[in-house]
Amino acid sequence: MGIAQKIHALLPARAVDRRFFAVAVIAFATDLVLALVFRQVFQLPIAVAAAISFLIGWLISYLLHEFWTFQHAKSRVSGGRLARNLASNGVALASRISVIFLLEQMHSPDTTLIAGLYIVVGAGCSFCVNYVLNRYWVFSRK
Repeated sequence: MGIAQKIHALLPARAVDRRFFAVAVIAFATDLVLALVFRQVFQLPIAVAAAISFLIGWLISYLLHEFWTFQHAKSRVSGGRLARNLASNGVALASRISVIFLLEQMHSPDTTLIAGLYIVVGAGCSFCVNYVLNRYWVFSRK
């Protein structure tokens, strides 16, 4: 099996899941870069930098999910979905910040690499929480 087939096998099979994954990758890259900029340029604590970058990514992700990931003939900005998305992102943010806080308590990040690693681990946790809540609660069309 070639590398292209191996990568394809790792990607989600359903189109909606592939779109969610694509939005997540874009949002994660933006989030990570912003978090590191806030940390390094503005000297913010990692948890604060990660929270700010997460909130910026939240609004962008909601709009992409509403009009692309979970597109529907009736897709529009919805107060109910926006509120549920905000709540699910709040839970995801809490999981991210908790993980980062715990990691910082175990070992103070003394390099950008370690700070970045903590952000990546926290983001992985929030990604999982966010996917489940968005897929089965926020954008459920039932």
